[in-house]
Amino acid sequence: MAVPTSLGDAARARFRARVSGDPTGAPDWVRDIAEVGDGPGWFEPDGVVWWVHGDLATLVGGVAALLGQAAHPLALAGVRRHSAYLEDPWQRLAGTARWLVVTTFGSAELAEREASRVRRMHATVRGTTDDGRAYPAGDPELLRWVHLAFTDALLAAQQAAGRPPAGRFGPRWADAYVSEWARSARALGARDLPESEAELAEALASYRPSLEPVPEDLRDFLTAPPGLSPAERVFYQG
Repeated sequence: MAVPTSLGDAARARFRARVSGDPTGAPDWVRDIAEVGDGPGWFEPDGVVWWVHGDLATLVGGVAALLGQAAHPLALAGVRRHSAYLEDPWQRLAGTARWLVVTTFGSAELAEREASRVRRMHATVRGTTDDGRAYPAGDPELLRWVHLAFTDALLAAQQAAGRPPAGRFGPRWADAYVSEWARSARALGARDLPESEAELAEALASYRPSLEPVPEDLRDFLTAPPGLSPAERVFYQG
């Protein structure tokens, strides 16, 4: 990693280290993107998934996705009981960033390897809520919700704050994004995934009876996570 030459460079270096989970900002899984596999990946380099996930708006969408996913009490139970997100929120962020980056920009071989890693991890996340409801992380219905919330948040962030994709991909770019990005969730075991923006909205609406308000402590936590430097707090609040 280059030595930072300004306050801005130092802030960017710290941020890369946080979201990658590696003090150098370039963990092994980032290097693997250049070194593992020599064929095409799951998504085209000049396609809409690369465009959306390569935009800074993805960072905004990532925070919104956590809020959306937490509205499902079973998904929230799995996170709360099987991760240390309150003590080390950046570790969980790094894990999400790894999945997004590797499956988007890596070779098919590397993406399949990453999907296998996540499936093994999900197999260990299971339990029962206080009122007796089971929450196996590998449940296709829970995986579907997590994907829907993630897709909706990334799409909304791109529409609100990202580089406009319509000029390159046409007015139906959002439909193409929803359809193509579904491949990543199918690799984890999710089923019955939407193929268009309208189908995404319908699928999200079908979960309304199962959703609950996001707990206030989690909303507060995501509004101002601990450990940020003054410069990072300004960026994050924005």
